Amino acid sequence: MHPHRPAPRRQLAARVGGEEFAILLPNTDLYGAIVVAESVRRPIASAGREHQANPVGIVTISCGVHALVPARGMESKQLVEAADKALYLAKSTGRNRVCPDAPAVSSRRERASILGS
Repeated sequence: MHPHRPAPRRQLAARVGGEEFAILLPNTDLYGAIVVAESVRRPIASAGREHQANPVGIVTISCGVHALVPARGMESKQLVEAADKALYLAKSTGRNRVCPDAPAVSSRRERASILGS
């Protein structure tokens, strides 16, 4: 298996409230999670569905991405809080983007190299 591709099994997408969704990707590293998030974000923006309340005029999504290896006794809220922090970063830096909660890949150049764009 390629180290930056998501594992194909046991993925779960769910609404977590309002307009927010979560995608759980067991056995997937941060880079693989970024690839999945981009594969969701890109076609939604490309569809060009009208959305008058959005400044760009179309439906877009912002994605916050976080990855961790759970430890015994770790609470799930740690993952949720980290992903939420990354989502806030995506929204506050222009929306319609994928932002990881990890300084190592937070630059536009590094994200582009991960995504091959």
